[in-house]
Amino acid sequence: MDDSAEYTETIIRVAAERTRQVNETFRLYNQSWWEISNIEFHNPSYEENTPWDSNRAFERGMYIMAEDVGQIDHIYIDNVYIHGFQSPDSSNNGKESGGIIFMITTDKDTVNRKETWFNDISVTNCTIEDVGRSGFFLLSPWKTREMTADGKWGGRWSMVNNAGEGSLGAFTPSTNIYIGKNIFRNISGDGIILQCMDGAVAE
Repeated sequence: MDDSAEYTETIIRVAAERTRQVNETFRLYNQSWWEISNIEFHNPSYEENTPWDSNRAFERGMYIMAEDVGQIDHIYIDNVYIHGFQSPDSSNNGKESGGIIFMITTDKDTVNRKETWFNDISVTNCTIEDVGRSGFFLLSPWKTREMTADGKWGGRWSMVNNAGEGSLGAFTPSTNIYIGKNIFRNISGDGIILQCMDGAVAE
């Protein structure tokens, strides 16, 4: 499958609402029980060492999004080849571009918000290369932990960084996450980012 047309999305963050152009070849929204295997996602316009350009679209091979729905179950990705998807810039915002992006977001109206998480996610036997800024990334706004007595854990996600990333509520981790037997090559940032999870395995 080759590149698809661009569209505009709005992402709600603690500090601000961000609107940007995005482009992905495969997208799920609030859906469970998918198995995707034996397929290639390719952006033929990829050029190595392309300068960062904040006006360029956020490119993603696969984008799995969950919003105010509770638990999303059973997303299995196996033997998928993803290459050529780039971020417009090297900032924290750019982490939301790349190979396989799992995104949990929420409504602008707080009345409509509901804690949401992924359960039973498997990414195996995939090759992800020539992408940026992330090979695999899962992001959630539900990540404030209670502070422990020794002060080592908790509290930090109640703060907001300059990318508008922070927490909108109590720690609600994704569960049963397995990332294994994959190849990540020539990633212009982070190969695998695992956050707001409980008991995830990457090997």
